[in-house]
Amino acid sequence: MIDDISFQNNDQLVKIRIRISKTSNKGSPIELIIPCETDAKFCPIRSLRHYVNCRPTYAGYLRIPAQKVIIASILLKAIRTAKLDDLHFRSHSLRIGRATQLANEGVSLDVIQRLGRWKSNAFYHIWMIGDSILYLAGRRAMDRNMANLKLPGNVIGWNGVRGIKWTAVHHIIQRETLFSDIQPKAILLHLGGNDLDTVSLYKLRRIIKHEISHLYSVFTDTTIIWCDILQRQAWRGVG
Repeated sequence: MIDDISFQNNDQLVKIRIRISKTSNKGSPIELIIPCETDAKFCPIRSLRHYVNCRPTYAGYLRIPAQKVIIASILLKAIRTAKLDDLHFRSHSLRIGRATQLANEGVSLDVIQRLGRWKSNAFYHIWMIGDSILYLAGRRAMDRNMANLKLPGNVIGWNGVRGIKWTAVHHIIQRETLFSDIQPKAILLHLGGNDLDTVSLYKLRRIIKHEISHLYSVFTDTTIIWCDILQRQAWRGVG
């Protein structure tokens, strides 16, 4: 609605109230604050101001509400006009592209998640899922301000959990994909060492095979990376 838009600070920022969205809590409206861009060609505030000025002065909708399929169609047309490979772009590319830009600018992952209104880590390009080794690696990377491991154009999500076992992987994947249909570029798995004291090698092999097959069926465009179980001097709980 036109009443949900407010230009402020001499058009240096705009506040937009979204009355309904899939990420809002119990249908409560949310408010977005969008700053202007230095390049006028890509400034969303200038474009919105131009549209509002050209629009007839009456209350109500800015235009007919656009469905996802319409936005995807417009995006596809723009991609083909720019002669880009349309296989690598979807409607979610708009959000994930901004997340990548912010990450490259050094914005913290917590802020990116809050700005994008993600309730999970589904906006990450690469998911690291594993035991205490990945937990400690993630802590070290973030303490050194290297959460993305200096991989330009990628956002890494660290899901290291001390003592995690293979039976928990399914729940982590469900949690990450519950609020988004974005598929990561890659999923790295480092698990199994904590299972050796509770299940036989035969059963563990079946569990791993089943879970990885499930990942391949869900994430058809994602690279699944398996890290072998590291040797230990002593295996806790294994006689």
